[in-house]
Amino acid sequence: FAAKKNNIETVKVLLDKGADPKIRDASGWSAFGMAATSGYSEVVNLMLAHSVDANSKADDGKTALMYAAKSGDLPTITSLMEKGAQANAHDRLGTTALMYAAREGHTPAIAYMLEKGANVDEQDQSHWTALTWAVKKAQVESAKVLIAKDADVDHEDSEGTPLLQLAVDTNSVDMVKLLLENKVSVKARDKYGLTAYVYALKKGNAEIIKLIHKKF
Repeated sequence: FAAKKNNIETVKVLLDKGADPKIRDASGWSAFGMAATSGYSEVVNLMLAHSVDANSKADDGKTALMYAAKSGDLPTITSLMEKGAQANAHDRLGTTALMYAAREGHTPAIAYMLEKGANVDEQDQSHWTALTWAVKKAQVESAKVLIAKDADVDHEDSEGTPLLQLAVDTNSVDMVKLLLENKVSVKARDKYGLTAYVYALKKGNAEIIKLIHKKF
């Protein structure tokens, strides 16, 4: 309860008196996970100072770093990684902290984790990378950071769908422009043999149709 409410002094007293921050509730949540999820970096630091493993996982396989990346809290992310949190750890679905940050559009968090060794092309169980998540969620600024770190713009998911087709499907003109500017393969086909140009015609977005037609 103290961690969940960011009551730093109470957390400090409890920890000093031997409270176990690793105990989980019926849903699999620990005080450490709650603090990381909410971005309570001071509480996280207190627990790390009391020998909490920075890489401890919840029942769903998520680490505190994944929770912090999902909320985009950079101070918490920094504390965790300085204490050895692994940037490339996977939860049960194969998702990494970098993927969570990309999905939510937390660009500073993405930049920091990449600087500290996160694998830009790590894949989850569906063969999605952080860039796949950014494209699917139309997070253009996040995609820019990932591409600047050499993320594979021609990557395909487990169903053989290229990123450009995914971008067209979201109707994001800016994302399509970004991929085209970074020399994405315009003629790549999905498992049904469809190009991004066909996707654009099906979606009926005139601006995207023109952009792809120029490169086709």
